[in-house]
Amino acid sequence: LKVPVYIGHGGNDKVVSMRHFDMIQSKLKKTELYSSCVFHLAPEAEHDYKYWKSEVDSVLNFFKTLSK
Repeated sequence: LKVPVYIGHGGNDKVVSMRHFDMIQSKLKKTELYSSCVFHLAPEAEHDYKYWKSEVDSVLNFFKTLSK
């Protein structure tokens, strides 16, 4: 199963550590799936609705490119 992945993370997230973002990116780099992944880091963002709202357009565009 090959599923494209979009991973967004806020650099100031106190709920999910930056270590997890780095770890999953590192693991996916070792797979053929990596080329279809998007990793977006917002350095100043936190784990909150403001950040999630800021990601909506990027996530929708990601899915839009999959349908082409």
